[in-house]
Amino acid sequence: MKIRFVFIFLIISFKIFSIEAVLIDFNNLNDTTVDFTPFTIGTGFPDEARSAMFVDLKMKNWLVRVNDSSWTTEARKKTRLIPVTKSMAYPGITLLGMRIYFPERHANSYAIVKPPYTIPTFFESPVNPDGTGSMFINKGVVRNVGVLRKISVTFLGNNFRYGLSVRLSNHKGEEKDIFIGYMNFVGWRTISWINPNLDEELKERDIYKNVRPYYPDEYPCLRFVAFIIQRSDPEVTGNFVTMIKEVTIDYDEAFLEIGKSEPFQEAIFGIYNEELIERARKETARVHKKLYLEWEENQRMDKTIK
Repeated sequence: MKIRFVFIFLIISFKIFSIEAVLIDFNNLNDTTVDFTPFTIGTGFPDEARSAMFVDLKMKNWLVRVNDSSWTTEARKKTRLIPVTKSMAYPGITLLGMRIYFPERHANSYAIVKPPYTIPTFFESPVNPDGTGSMFINKGVVRNVGVLRKISVTFLGNNFRYGLSVRLSNHKGEEKDIFIGYMNFVGWRTISWINPNLDEELKERDIYKNVRPYYPDEYPCLRFVAFIIQRSDPEVTGNFVTMIKEVTIDYDEAFLEIGKSEPFQEAIFGIYNEELIERARKETARVHKKLYLEWEENQRMDKTIK
């Protein structure tokens, strides 16, 4: 009996520890291609244009833009993103390299770096479909996120006193900018944001769980939206460069199988899996159309900029 109690205690203790997961790793963005060509039938697009409608999350497709008042001709010419594969610190690993130009002006300015499309939380892979829309898991999306404890970004500092923030979105579509830290150091570091409201959010979670159904309930997730580089006046202007390796998160799972109620009910009823499949089917269809419209708008903006 004692042995069994210790075994159960170890399982429970293991489950309540936070989990570390990769939110996005720029060396692992393969198999993220979205095909927009089904929406061009009958639109008069030439074959050459259709061939460009296969967009993935590789660095060459990411977007960067400085705020409107600083988006001068010179800034447009000099600001760009570069896939880096020859870093001395991480040889052979693909990194997100960015060069941003802030024109001289006595005001705050910022730049937003984002993927070529809104990363879908549920999207079915055409290559390896699993029925649950998991194509972007750890490629911009982490599921079953309850309380967020920490966000860490590994990046290169060049002693600019600029701020780095990460924009995230939850399963309700609510966006939040989280300030990671300043970039005024030299070399590679992993800088972390530690949730300052962790104790309160853990208490709120416990209260929430006491008034909500235990199984089934909502299925939460977290999505990467963008990086934000913030320059405050009177910090130096001109060229700024950095490289980013990855973003990881530490979190408590929203759903735990620790013996409360009847354990492992999902294995019996399969409601979450069923909802994942249905949500993946609907969101895949919706996202295809939405991403195509985003792609079309980005093409139009690129032509305007040029």
